[in-house]
Amino acid sequence: MRKVIRVNNVKSTLSYLQLLNGIFKLTDTDLKFLAYIIDLDEKLSEFDFDVFSAEGRKKISEKMGWTNQNTCNQYIMKLKKKKILKEVGGTYKISPVLIPDKNQTEILIKYA
Repeated sequence: MRKVIRVNNVKSTLSYLQLLNGIFKLTDTDLKFLAYIIDLDEKLSEFDFDVFSAEGRKKISEKMGWTNQNTCNQYIMKLKKKKILKEVGGTYKISPVLIPDKNQTEILIKYA
């Protein structure tokens, strides 16, 4: 079975993730956290900066308003368990399906 979701223009990473959230069942905070790390990774990838490094986690924690960096670690583990993040070479990679393409006009979902 197939389902096509028409996307008129993805205004933000968060709005894109909200479209897909029925599959992943993330909380609002999960979505904001994931949107922020996707955007940060996109901005800093040209500088070869790992958003999942200790420095990256510190920046994420500050942006999210968390005083304890362990909170960031807990969210990373939660997303890893949901297979949104995959451990690769000592760091994590975000599932490519969750990274919005600004020119995308539709999302095709196939399921059995």
